[in-house]
Amino acid sequence: MLTQVDSPSLTQRNRRFHRQLVDGIEIEVPAPEGGVRGERVRLVDFDDAAANDWVAVNQLTVVEHATRRADVVIYVNGLPLAVCELKNPADEDATIRDAYNQLQTYKADIPSLFWTNELLVVSDGVD
Repeated sequence: MLTQVDSPSLTQRNRRFHRQLVDGIEIEVPAPEGGVRGERVRLVDFDDAAANDWVAVNQLTVVEHATRRADVVIYVNGLPLAVCELKNPADEDATIRDAYNQLQTYKADIPSLFWTNELLVVSDGVD
């Protein structure tokens, strides 16, 4: 269900995932009395953050339409929920706008990284 491509629009895919994240996903499970029954599965435990599996990946290389390397990707339970683009604070020419534009390029070149994205972060090292 999460990998099902139901729309060519990145925004529509992301909105669909957000609903699944908030509401859960209905699945079929064997019923004790036989047959099957529906059960709602939550992708993230919002009541107990420590019950989730958290991983931060630095310099993640993704190959899709092009090869891109995201600065930091935060995974929760195996889902890339946040992508961070961080510019070098020592580079006086680096701006938040540059980081924002780079994320827009990533969205075009490696859109599958953003299907389950809930947060984008940009920084020039100061702001």
